Amino acid sequence: RAALAGLAASLREQREEVLAGLARLLVPLPPKGSPALPQARAQLNALRYLATTLAQIDALALEQASPHRS
Repeated sequence: RAALAGLAASLREQREEVLAGLARLLVPLPPKGSPALPQARAQLNALRYLATTLAQIDALALEQASPHRS
């Protein structure tokens, strides 16, 4: 459980870093064709994977915390 909690904390930090990076890339909104746009897309993909992984970790933590049924 401690390992999952540590991993989740690390992934949440990474998520915050990705969000900050997206803000730097997209504010102000770059013009069409800007190289920042593919970079932003890559950051959004990373964010999606982080969110999916965090949701799976949360589900595992809930499963571990609930009493086992016979």
